Amino acid sequence: MSVSVRRWQSVLVAAMVLIAVVVSGCTSPGTPYAYLDVKVSVGPSASPAQPVVGQATSINFTIRNTWNQPLTGVAWELRENTDPLVPTSGAIITSGVTDIVAFGSSAQTFALAGLTKGTHTYAVIVDPANVIAEEVEINNTAQLSVLVADQDISFGSPAPVITWPSTPNITDQPTLTFTILDTVNVAQVAPSAVIVPYAITVNGVALSPITASPVTINPTGVTPPVTQVVTLTLPALGSAGSFIYTITLSPAAGDDSVTTNNVTTVVVSIPASG
Repeated sequence: MSVSVRRWQSVLVAAMVLIAVVVSGCTSPGTPYAYLDVKVSVGPSASPAQPVVGQATSINFTIRNTWNQPLTGVAWELRENTDPLVPTSGAIITSGVTDIVAFGSSAQTFALAGLTKGTHTYAVIVDPANVIAEEVEINNTAQLSVLVADQDISFGSPAPVITWPSTPNITDQPTLTFTILDTVNVAQVAPSAVIVPYAITVNGVALSPITASPVTINPTGVTPPVTQVVTLTLPALGSAGSFIYTITLSPAAGDDSVTTNNVTTVVVSIPASG
């Protein structure tokens, strides 16, 4: 057989393979290009990933249509599971339907309310009634476990104290020392540092400066609680009498599960001169 004949045979075989690919529509081995399937393609995920009690949190996921035709009325459910091994075991907390264009996706988000301490498992189920005649059914469910931590910002020990260079008088600048305590659930993985703003008033009048003190949580989350000592030089009072210093911690929403321990007072008496 001549070289030219073999060359033409090779060209013919390559052309036949190309025609077969075009006719069949294959883009990957064993998978038709236009196959009917809906699936959970992204997620579910929680935002934030590790919320604390009372923090606004959302569950996010995406449903994908792999077919070359649009799908209308694709049903889905979001459940909170009682048994992580059985996605349909829990109560439905929300559900809906969505239309998805050919080869398109539909992103969904749901805001959770009233999260309690502990681990919560959520399952997304697409086409729960099996209405769509899909080629693949095992990708219709996806799960997520969310750890809700009980984090508390409070005053630590010892109690806040105000000290004077000598006997309290109207011209001295006292020093205020207090400790911010951050107690976080030890099961929380790599919790973030928390910025805790605070305000100080004297007899109800705001005292400057108002500043912010970072409270750093151990990066591994295994050795809470963590404390941060704050020391401030306060302005002189300028007059005798009884003075109530009030210190108020104002952590951001979601950084503090208990707010009843965020205010403390220190009472100081300055005697009249002479």
